[in-house]
Amino acid sequence: MYCHKDMSNLKNRKEVIKMSELSMKMQELMAQFKRAREIQLTPFKNNVVLMDKIPELATAIFKEEFGINIKIKEAFPLVFIFGWKEIVRFCHAQPTNEFAFEVCGVRIEYRTENSESDKPRNIVPQLIHKSTPIFTHQSHDEIIGARSNQAVAEKYQAWRTNNLTETVDKIERDVMATMANDFGVDLMVSSAVLPMMAATYVAGLQIARDTKQDINMYNVFEISISSNDAVILNPYSIIKGNIKNDENKEK
Repeated sequence: MYCHKDMSNLKNRKEVIKMSELSMKMQELMAQFKRAREIQLTPFKNNVVLMDKIPELATAIFKEEFGINIKIKEAFPLVFIFGWKEIVRFCHAQPTNEFAFEVCGVRIEYRTENSESDKPRNIVPQLIHKSTPIFTHQSHDEIIGARSNQAVAEKYQAWRTNNLTETVDKIERDVMATMANDFGVDLMVSSAVLPMMAATYVAGLQIARDTKQDINMYNVFEISISSNDAVILNPYSIIKGNIKNDENKEK
């Protein structure tokens, strides 16, 4: 028979084993998420600007504005990519073929492209730089406890108001779910999505202006700075590869 002490020791050992197994499963899950992030960003793995400089600059911009330190550096590129994918999906879901939507300082427009005979062909996407999202250095109080999510959401809302940013809840909810379920990135609240996309865009703009080089923003679009400092955006595969109403090509 087991004495009370033996039973207690056995129970403790079982709990230790259970905790150890749980820890191993969590480590395996984190490793899977890390691998998923790496696979998604494989096309850019040798690009120092896209994998290091833009995420680092976006992280610094975000921390200064909101007091939030995003520790997973791939979070900004991933939110930017999937945010734009959801925006394209949102545009395609509109009942009219020609449609425009402005987000994070960029206006996406779908316009009818005519053939040489002036017959309508495709609805093609165009991107126009409208403004550089505003981020400033703020002083921050430490946020702890149950109010953290609410306090963070309030900061994001204040930024939206300052930047006159449209809100599309479904886009943000879907991106937040993708980040959590596919890549292990917890954004805390869905309203983090647009500010993170904007910070990534601002980082790309800054590097393009500083280096005078064209910057491929993760195959979403390319940033070019003209001789008179105008911003030119050229859509890439994520946007250009999804031509609205493509079946209406001239037969």
